[in-house]
Order: sequence, then structure tokens, then C-alpha cells
Amino acid sequence: MTVAFDPRRLVAQPARETTSAHGEAQAILYALGVGVSHAGAASPEALRHAVGPQLSVLPTMAVVMAWPGFWMMEPQYGVDWKRVLHAEESLQLHAPLPVSGRMTGRIFIERIVDKGPAKGSLLYSRRELYDEQQRHLATERRTTFLRGNGGAGDAQAQGADLAGYLPLQDVPQREPDRTVTLTTREDQALLYRLSGDMNPLHAGPEGAPSLGVGRPI
Repeated sequence: MTVAFDPRRLVAQPARETTSAHGEAQAILYALGVGVSHAGAASPEALRHAVGPQLSVLPTMAVVMAWPGFWMMEPQYGVDWKRVLHAEESLQLHAPLPVSGRMTGRIFIERIVDKGPAKGSLLYSRRELYDEQQRHLATERRTTFLRGNGGAGDAQAQGADLAGYLPLQDVPQREPDRTVTLTTREDQALLYRLSGDMNPLHAGPEGAPSLGVGRPI
């Protein structure tokens, strides 16, 4: 049963907790899914995330460890998930990620900013990642653009930790210090999907066209 989108109800929800286990195979699969390979701009330094014997977990794997999947699709949140966009994200690492182990992730919906009935809302969420000893390994913060959920008002969770959401920075008016071009394989989204990305927009062939996009992105 689908419920109405209610910002005040969403920010009042307790943290959503998810657990997962991973090992070397999952760490290597994640690295391959984000483009680590022998080809292109990959270096011996990058390949240590996909080749042993001293395997090193790519730090950004924290964003998929103990991740609940595309949770905004679930009807109890009232989100128009077909019009959701990933707006921005930050990741703070507190300790190295283990090559294997059992992780716990906790998602807190901290704030919803209403941009207007025809303009959608911004949903700010924080996710904390812990290992089996309850060591705090990483903090991930996301801003999600809910294009189809405007007009319901603003809301902020009691005790919300908003200091970690950085304000927008002005784009420097100069040439970049360095430019790196990386090739994205045609099958890369399908490979990355095995690390937990279940958004139909990123796989096909029926998902993207049904959402108004010509092909998976």
C-alpha cells in the first residue's frame, strides 16, 4: 500500500539498520564495477584493489557495504521513486575498511527541504558504517533530489547532524590542476549492479524506457 509523502513522518523514523557480510570476492567485484582494470588509466597502485596477494579494499566501497538497496522504492516512504535523482554525496572515512567481515549500516533521514509543488524536495540523509566490533568505519552523507515530491513542506529530525553537509562551492575560474579521462565500459553498470545498485534506471532494457529515458544510464 502506497502512503502519502509526509516529510515530518519520515524525519521522525528511527534509523534504518542493515547488515551484510563481504570477503575478497566482493571487494574485487566492487573494484571491477567502478572501473579498475588492466586497460586505460589503471596503474599498479589501482590494481592492488582487484589483485592479491595484498588486496586493499577501495575506500569508496563503504557506500555499498551494508547498503539496503534502493530503499526509496518501498511504498511506506511515499517517494515518487521514478523521479529520484542522486544529487550529491560525501564520504568520511574513520578507519581502513577490512578485506572481509560483517558490516552494519544505519541510515538517518535528517532533513527535507521543500522547493515547491512543481519543483520537488531535497532529502538529506546520513549513513554510518560499523564493523563487528562496532568500530565506526565511515560516515556517508547524501542529498537526494525528489523531483516528484514537492509541496509537502520542510522537516528536520530532532538532533539532526547537519554540520557535515558542506555548502556549495564556487567553481574555480581557472584551468584544472589535472585532467584524467577514464573509459566507461558498456557493461559497467551491470557489473556494478552486483554490488547492490538495484535502481531500474541503471539496467535494462525495460527499466530506463519505462522511466522516460531512452537507455540505461
